[in-house]
Amino acid sequence: MKYKITVEADLDAPTETIARARVAQFLIAADHMWQLDLSKLTVEQIPEQLTAAQILQVKPCAVPGDHRMGGLINVRPKEIEQILGFPQNAPDDTSKVSYSWGFTVELNGETVRCGIWDYYKGGDREGRWSYFGPTAVMEQLFGPASVTL
Repeated sequence: MKYKITVEADLDAPTETIARARVAQFLIAADHMWQLDLSKLTVEQIPEQLTAAQILQVKPCAVPGDHRMGGLINVRPKEIEQILGFPQNAPDDTSKVSYSWGFTVELNGETVRCGIWDYYKGGDREGRWSYFGPTAVMEQLFGPASVTL
């Protein structure tokens, strides 16, 4: 009887050849009684899972947004930095705004400008933000539960 066994493992191997050798060593060490045809051993590299920011091709730009189109809730400044992949970058009205990000995304073959900012100082401590750009983009980046209109 033949069996096909698939194992997913992080082998920390720089090449497929080394990965195959490590799997073969493991199988041989596990049970000397197995009749293994190592020529049929296959190793597939699993692609990295892309983030929403990578899929949307988020790129910084110096303009945070023209006007408020919606809001984000329960999001901290560090989370925004992690999701977008860069620190706040868009100068804004410092009498009203503590944090602001400007960025573009690729959406349906077009470059679309977006922005996030805390309209009144202290919004960052409450996790409340204004955004400019398509609601669908903000939902992809931060999740639907964090987006308000």
